[in-house]
Amino acid sequence: MKWYERPQVLEIIVFLAMLASLSLATGVWLSTRSYPLTPLFPSWLIVPPPFDAFLVITFVALGVIALLLPRDSRPVLGLLINFSLLLWLDQSRWQPWVLPSFFFVIGFYLIRRHPNEGRIASIYNMFRLIVISGYLWSALQQFNVSFLTEVMPRLVASVPLIGQTLSASLPVMFVLPIMEMVIGIGLYNVKTRKLAVILGVVLHVFMLLALNPWGGHWDAPAWPWHISMMLLLVSFFWNASEVIDIQALIKSKHPFILAVLLFFFLLPGLSFFGLWDSTLSFARYSGNVKYADFIMRPEHLKVFPEAVWKYAERQRDGSVKLPLTAWSMTTIHTPSYPEKRVFLSALAWVCQKTGDEIDMEIHHKPQWITKERLVTKWNCGDVL
Repeated sequence: MKWYERPQVLEIIVFLAMLASLSLATGVWLSTRSYPLTPLFPSWLIVPPPFDAFLVITFVALGVIALLLPRDSRPVLGLLINFSLLLWLDQSRWQPWVLPSFFFVIGFYLIRRHPNEGRIASIYNMFRLIVISGYLWSALQQFNVSFLTEVMPRLVASVPLIGQTLSASLPVMFVLPIMEMVIGIGLYNVKTRKLAVILGVVLHVFMLLALNPWGGHWDAPAWPWHISMMLLLVSFFWNASEVIDIQALIKSKHPFILAVLLFFFLLPGLSFFGLWDSTLSFARYSGNVKYADFIMRPEHLKVFPEAVWKYAERQRDGSVKLPLTAWSMTTIHTPSYPEKRVFLSALAWVCQKTGDEIDMEIHHKPQWITKERLVTKWNCGDVL
């Protein structure tokens, strides 16, 4: 086993990426913020300060302790419990990097419990499948007209120096989804893995350039994830000659293996039918997600932080339209979680704060070819 394939090295990559993403969007992990929390269940469950900060500090401390004690499984178990509680308390924390990281940590715990070669080889194949699934589902999510004509041109235009020129080229718009599909298939095939790793590194470098702070698509927590993915591609695949026998894995009936196949290969497909969350299906930058806007009178803006006011657009009837994502990006530094239940939770919060009638427009996923979106309207009477 090469040094870059050892579990301890992989743990360092994943744990540091998790801590970096957390530090770049600390607001989403705390309760002391203007953007409302949406607990998984029950809806009233909120951890008040200073206990919210204590959970975050404990998360960081357990991650550091786990790295300092590479043979002890207890800190990793504690980290998993703490991580689970943080995710239970707010669905806005379910960012794209969270689910793969959570399963990586589970795998590290299982390896620490029984660090034999057979266990490590089996868990590594699960890690490889998690990575492969991300590229495949992301590619499938991007094969829609909204991505090709709206999202991809904006991403390309954000790349320094050459972006504006390339964004006018129609063939360039197809490069990313095709490239991700090729990477996913190439990583699965032993003979093409090194080429797929190289393509993967190129792709993540492109995403880092497209998500730069000056291009209008700054997504700070995504940076550590893209950097860690380049490192994990090399660790998991560069020197890997193991064939991933999915049929044998299913026959093993190991709970971790079945959970990986369920969450990374079966459930994401349900997102195309509205039965599974888009963010958990690798659709973050696909354009194939919902979004929501508040419609209200200008005086209602006072319940939002002043930094959000500039994003409000005055309408012909004198009302203002405020994108929910503008509020979330300004407050917790991540896009709003694109699901109706989270949108309505935010609407209920605003209604309670204003004590007045507020409307919300939810723009559902676009039609694959026409880009048309179903728009549904909600008001305070629907959520209070």
